[in-house]
Amino acid sequence: MKGTRIVRRADGYDTFADATAIDDWATLLAILLAQPDADSAIDQMHRVAWQIIDHARAIKLREEARARRCA
Repeated sequence: MKGTRIVRRADGYDTFADATAIDDWATLLAILLAQPDADSAIDQMHRVAWQIIDHARAIKLREEARARRCA
């Protein structure tokens, strides 16, 4: 489907995909917490936050490995 973005899981190989997924998850989190009934979303926001953390960790580990190879 053209124009449809699907949130991806961290695979540890594609920095652009991880960055895009972080953007997608952060947008979802912002939308969920901006709703009038955000109190019901707070219990589940940790799941979304962990997705962001997983993608950020994948980028960090990839960049650290690249720095070690270049050193």
